[in-house]
Amino acid sequence: MRPDSRSISGSVRNTRQHGFRFVLPVIAAMIAGGAFLLPACDGGDGDSGKKPEKASKTSKVAVPDGEAEAAGKNAKKPGKASNAEDGAKSGNETGKAGKASATGRAEFEKGIAAYEKKEYEDALIAFKKSAEKGCTDAAVMIGLCYKKGRGLKRDSTKAKIVLEEAAESGNPSAQVICALELLQYDPRDKEGIKLIRRAAEQKCAFAQVLLGMYYNASGNIDKGVAYLKRAANQSPTDRKTPLDFADNDNLELGLELGPNAPHANVCIVYAQSMLGAIYAKGWIVKKDLPEARKWLNKARESGLPESELEDFLDDDGLDLYDIFDTAGEDDD
Repeated sequence: MRPDSRSISGSVRNTRQHGFRFVLPVIAAMIAGGAFLLPACDGGDGDSGKKPEKASKTSKVAVPDGEAEAAGKNAKKPGKASNAEDGAKSGNETGKAGKASATGRAEFEKGIAAYEKKEYEDALIAFKKSAEKGCTDAAVMIGLCYKKGRGLKRDSTKAKIVLEEAAESGNPSAQVICALELLQYDPRDKEGIKLIRRAAEQKCAFAQVLLGMYYNASGNIDKGVAYLKRAANQSPTDRKTPLDFADNDNLELGLELGPNAPHANVCIVYAQSMLGAIYAKGWIVKKDLPEARKWLNKARESGLPESELEDFLDDDGLDLYDIFDTAGEDDD
């Protein structure tokens, strides 16, 4: 069975000495379920909840004519694939995330603007056009529209097909979304962790943060800190990705940068703040106050409000001003 809230809470308390605030339920479940033992395991042990079956790709990912008409009267003639199917397929056939044309990216941004205004039918039309231009992020948004019933009838099966195809094509947001779906049912799911690793290799800051926490808790400190630094060294962006609209509690990191801050930026400052705390406390690395100050200053420069940084450190028994008041003194 899926770990209950008590086992997750216990995992949080028992792993504090490793230098991590396990604000992600899926991470706590992974630790509680022994996910870090994965290389020595052969998969689930029979105690996990039944994870969702992989969607059949022979199914039609199509918007019925009536729904397509409601989504901007953009339905195709009977017998032909619908706009959402064509859009998702076209986006995935590019084979690589991030290779969309400038026109495709512009249509994606147009779709995001409409989506944020809750103009879902217009958003869906823009996402379809964007996906046809090779933007796999747009294909992921089509999958999320199916999943949430926005701009068309809710259909979880079609959502899974579109999202899984986008993940296989290499889209990091789709990889994270599909991975979290697997890991919440089985925290040792090999495919789920593989997808997170693939997303991390594509500079997905959330995936890098998650793996940093995962490896540190497993005792692989060098690898864990390295993943955190990969996230922390990224530059803030003004672009949003489908992860900003996935509405998954496991994506929440407990830091506030403002209502319109891209999720990627939250992940970056989380990694920077976490590294600052790790080096200031000397939890899993040698205590190094100059190094701690470097990362905490990066978090400030990335836009993290002072009050948020104070609260973040206070949760782990650290005082921001004490860390900086010792600057210039013998840090040994």
